[in-house]
Amino acid sequence: MVGRDGPLVLITGEAGIGKSVLAEGSARLAEARGVTVARGYAVNDAGAPPLWPWLRVASPYPALQSALTRSGTAGTHDPDDPRGRFEVFVAVADEITRLAEDQGLVIILEDLQWADRTSLLLLRHLYAEMTRSRVLVIATLRDRLNGAVADVLPDLMRGDHSRVIALTALGVGDVTAWLSTVPGFARWVPAAADVCRRTGGNPLLIRLVIQALPVQGMASSDVIDRLVVERSDVRGLLTRPLAMLSDTARDVLTAASVIGERLSVDLLSEVSGRGVAEVNALLDEGVNAGLLRTGRDGIAFAHALVRDAIYNESPPSNRPQLHQRVALALESTGGRGQASIIAGHWHQASGTAAERAAVTWAARARDEARGMFAHDEAVRFAALAVDGAARLGAGDDVRAELLLELGQAQLIAGQLGPSLTSCVEAARLAEDADRPDLLAAAALVVQGVGSIDVYRVVRGLCERALARWPEDESATRARLLSQLVVTKAEESSPDTEQASLEALAVAERSCDSGAILEAIAARHLSITVPQTVDERLSLARRAVELGSRSDRPMAALWGHLWESETAFQLGDLTTVDRKLVEIDQIARERRSPIARWHHERLLAARSALLGEFAAARDHNERAFALARQMDDASTTGMYFAFRTQLGLTRGDPAEFGPVEAITAAPPMPLVRIAIPQMLAVQGRLDEARAAFAEFRHLPAALPVGVRWAATIAAVGSVAVLVADEETAGEVYDLLLPTAEYCTGDGSGQVFSLGSNARFLADLAVTSGQHDEAIRLYADAIAVNLRLGARPFVALSRLGWAQALLARRHAAATTGPRGDGSDLTTAAKLVEQAAAEFRRLDIPGPLVTADRLLSRLTIEARQLSPLSAREAEVAALLGEALSNREIADRLYLSERTVESHVHSILAKLGFSTRTEVATWAVRHA
Repeated sequence: MVGRDGPLVLITGEAGIGKSVLAEGSARLAEARGVTVARGYAVNDAGAPPLWPWLRVASPYPALQSALTRSGTAGTHDPDDPRGRFEVFVAVADEITRLAEDQGLVIILEDLQWADRTSLLLLRHLYAEMTRSRVLVIATLRDRLNGAVADVLPDLMRGDHSRVIALTALGVGDVTAWLSTVPGFARWVPAAADVCRRTGGNPLLIRLVIQALPVQGMASSDVIDRLVVERSDVRGLLTRPLAMLSDTARDVLTAASVIGERLSVDLLSEVSGRGVAEVNALLDEGVNAGLLRTGRDGIAFAHALVRDAIYNESPPSNRPQLHQRVALALESTGGRGQASIIAGHWHQASGTAAERAAVTWAARARDEARGMFAHDEAVRFAALAVDGAARLGAGDDVRAELLLELGQAQLIAGQLGPSLTSCVEAARLAEDADRPDLLAAAALVVQGVGSIDVYRVVRGLCERALARWPEDESATRARLLSQLVVTKAEESSPDTEQASLEALAVAERSCDSGAILEAIAARHLSITVPQTVDERLSLARRAVELGSRSDRPMAALWGHLWESETAFQLGDLTTVDRKLVEIDQIARERRSPIARWHHERLLAARSALLGEFAAARDHNERAFALARQMDDASTTGMYFAFRTQLGLTRGDPAEFGPVEAITAAPPMPLVRIAIPQMLAVQGRLDEARAAFAEFRHLPAALPVGVRWAATIAAVGSVAVLVADEETAGEVYDLLLPTAEYCTGDGSGQVFSLGSNARFLADLAVTSGQHDEAIRLYADAIAVNLRLGARPFVALSRLGWAQALLARRHAAATTGPRGDGSDLTTAAKLVEQAAAEFRRLDIPGPLVTADRLLSRLTIEARQLSPLSAREAEVAALLGEALSNREIADRLYLSERTVESHVHSILAKLGFSTRTEVATWAVRHA
């Protein structure tokens, strides 16, 4: 149904250019073919409810309304869960797809330049789903984009399955043809160029000008100039038909302009104080004058510009009273689902009573928006409530409560800095009001996100709250202590572990399962180093038990995630697979996008470990798509971290993400060190060494704590790449106790590199510890073979060969190189590794292996005293062939073979053929 152009058509152009006419014409064509058409529109009103265009689309469909308003299956989700919006989007997309199954569905969305961000994000989500459905969306919007629409819609306009129709001004030929079709206006055809010039070719303005032109008299440009002095000065033309109306009708239309572009006769009757029948008659005057239009969605202004012009023509002193009347009329209906509209009208009314009402309704609008996961709109109304309370001189406690609501809304909307600012101000007001409960709440808003600077502020809030909180065993005190542990862990404070035990003890005594789970999470974070795997596993199993009884998806996930990470570290893929099944079940049963994201990222790590790189990329891309739809920066960052690790493993710069993704991320060493890693893989070693300089001090300076092992390992990886012997040795000493484990420390599994012994062996080779490296490579091969980690078996074999060669060369500086057995072993290892690199498509190490094979061949030739023919004879002696058999094989005489055998014995210092045969087998 959607045709070759895809499921989304965007019609753009300036106001009055004909976007709505084209969209409505398309709708009529669809309906004529039996296709269902649903219509929605955005309005130029700060009080418009979240998802207003989609609520209008859903009005005839109860199931779709339920999905949007969370009264259906989505209603069980926590509105404070920042990923909850995604769950609603999935439900809405599923329902729209279902509605389109039989006859198809065309959705008309008008004036998206005024749409709220949540409506636009829903359209972006639906766009990804529509390519597999019988849905077509036709959206109109003005071509000067700003605000939310400027952020979201470019993704759609660049999409592979969208078409943009940009309507432009009419030309002189178009205007000439138009004038020729209007009875009595043919004489204005010669003035078509002037009409076009003075209106800019805008169809709406041309129509207004044509209608205003005198039917008789001279057709001259002066007449047109008197009508349109300047292009932007069109109000007079737009409101000119008002003069045709009665005074009463003008008053009603003025009141209507305060209500909005689309009108409710019942509401207008109550606002104007006139009966419904009288209002209908007065509106008919507006329709006859061309100021209003009627259609499937009721009565509305002929154009948004007409409504704006009438509103702006009304005396400014009258508007506050009209807004108050509208607010009171809407309140009389109960205001359910209209809190944002009522708040907007009270905000534009005047007086103390109006300000109080504006605060009350803004708070209700905030809660309604949060319940619909319209996070940005929740922030907007929460800010209105805070500002209104400040103007009213409300008490410190009231303002603190409103600021906490604002801070929570800002955090969910991803506005971390503003959220922290709101919490700090709320804490100050709470202290002034002597409200320790509000002070504690301020300390608990920002959790699980931020930089060191953010955690320092939160730590201060926690300490201030605990200083005022009684020494009891309450859940609140336990939660404050747990939050304090998290901040200390992120700052790598030395007393973190002890503090985590205290927090857990208080939580246990509170008997509050939520507080206990938060304390377990804090304890887990405080010990995220490889050596604590046993305790982390114990915490994970307890968290699984507690989380199964929680209605919060993240609480249900924690234990399963920690168990999967310990399983990766212990090389237990059976448990990893079992945990993946359980995480998938949580994702399906709870419709949790964060659970699905974790499932995809863990599948990506598992696939990469086994050398299934295409599948790993697919899972990582799916995780990235979920991260973008959830608007979660931390999950997006892990996508790029995975790509970096895959690039390092394959030695392929094409795997890396853009450098901008690193520079835009939080300035953590673990993130920024990707720059020298990327430079080294690209072969830009001098630049890599320069970029690495700022990280070389970390092994000696970085405190043990969260992400310590991962950061130190990243430093070591660059040291290996740039042959930094000193730094490699430092990292080796620090991480040697982890040799028995595989990748992982509990801080979040981005990638699995198999046995840690291989990485430690790389460090040992770089730092000149060749015997230790060879032992570790052997251990790594055994572990990685058991795991089926084919890339890392091959990398271990390559490293072992390099270690053998390095040891041989190091020995040559103090004595002879030996008999060359190391060269033979190294050659076999490299050949095995190179074959696996080819099978798995690992290009960087393959280049290294091929170069090493060439080098080994040269050294083997230099080592052997035999000529090429003598080497052939010696090899056949190793097969226990007689002189006659050798002569037949090489097409030589038996006398010549005997001569070669005597020469071989002399050169090798042997006395028997058996000794030559043994030597030949060893050097084959």
